[in-house]
Amino acid sequence: EVRSDDEDIRRVLAPIHHRDTAFAVEAERSFLRELEGGCQVPLGGYAVVAGDEVELTGIVASLDGKILIRRTLRGSVEERVRIGRQLAVGLLDAGAGKILEDIYGNAAGKW
Repeated sequence: EVRSDDEDIRRVLAPIHHRDTAFAVEAERSFLRELEGGCQVPLGGYAVVAGDEVELTGIVASLDGKILIRRTLRGSVEERVRIGRQLAVGLLDAGAGKILEDIYGNAAGKW
């Protein structure tokens, strides 16, 4: 990541920028952001970009590991952020909302 107004750093980093990795990270981060994931919550997202498509797999687990909900979505890299959000919503609908509610104690009232 680079500050949007820091052109000097952008020029320095341009030779090592990898488009597919950047797209994968954006998909993963949109997924995690939608679930408000932090380091204490058993959830994760993993994206792979192949050509113009991204495949994103997301997982949410209970603290004891007895419940694990996993889903995968595929689509255009142009839709990578939407795919991340859509995957998060799909997991919430499939039971991840209850898991997160149990973990967070529904402090935010989101799930």
